[in-house]
Amino acid sequence: WKKLVALIFHFNMDVASCGSALFTFLLAIWTAAGSLPFVDDGAYGRSGFFIRLLFVPIFLILLFFARDLGRFFGFYGPLVFLDKACISQVDTRSQRAAILKLGA
Repeated sequence: WKKLVALIFHFNMDVASCGSALFTFLLAIWTAAGSLPFVDDGAYGRSGFFIRLLFVPIFLILLFFARDLGRFFGFYGPLVFLDKACISQVDTRSQRAAILKLGA
């Protein structure tokens, strides 16, 4: 699972960061225009209710499913084969077995 998490962060962190920042910016504009509700934080001023509510879920959805969502909308990125991430580099016996399982 550590390899999966590392690959998710490697390939999707930029999309998740930029996408959630853009989403937050749009919500901030709508909140400032009075179209969306805000929360009064007292001494800290006002902040957007929907920004607080949706920022983390949007970031996580983009982090874990950015490439799948892109494919759904017709954006296809490069296909990558990561044999070092998929095939054991320590145990030669399991490495050989994994290489033999690969299609030509």
